[in-house]
Amino acid sequence: MQDELFKKTKRKKYKFIATAVILVLFGLMAFFTMRIIAPDHSENKVKKAVKGNDISVTLEINCKSLSKDMTQLKNRDIKEYIPKNGYFLKKKEYKIKKNSTVYDIFKAACREKKIPFIKEQKTGYSGVYVSSIGHLAEFDAGRNSGWMYSVNGEIPNLSASEYKLKNKDKIVWYYVINYKNEM
Repeated sequence: MQDELFKKTKRKKYKFIATAVILVLFGLMAFFTMRIIAPDHSENKVKKAVKGNDISVTLEINCKSLSKDMTQLKNRDIKEYIPKNGYFLKKKEYKIKKNSTVYDIFKAACREKKIPFIKEQKTGYSGVYVSSIGHLAEFDAGRNSGWMYSVNGEIPNLSASEYKLKNKDKIVWYYVINYKNEM
């Protein structure tokens, strides 16, 4: 009887350890595949990133479609983070180095303005995917909602980290309720 009880206790202990190991592994996988980018309070890094003076671009980040109709918002917990005017960043000019990407200027501007964002490294294709800006994430306004960007009014078929900018480019990051309407 004691042998049987001892075996049961031992099995429970191993199950507990196995569960803990699996949870730790999932946590590590999540950590390495999705990185939360908090605002960087180091002004020097931002100045280095945007002070190349080689080309000039403008950047805007907005969620105007959602701020006009907040009934679309499924995640009510983030309502307080949605700017009433629809802009996380109004159109602003930046000086950047040649061969900078949309993601380079986006990251520098978000850090400068202390706008939190989440970037994911997607496997299967190169580049980064921005899933959340200013606490507003993909799917917060439905299953087809999320962040998109355009350059000079066109939606590129490249990730933001692959699109190289040219002088006078106009970049707009915008939140869409239904990305299918944007295509």
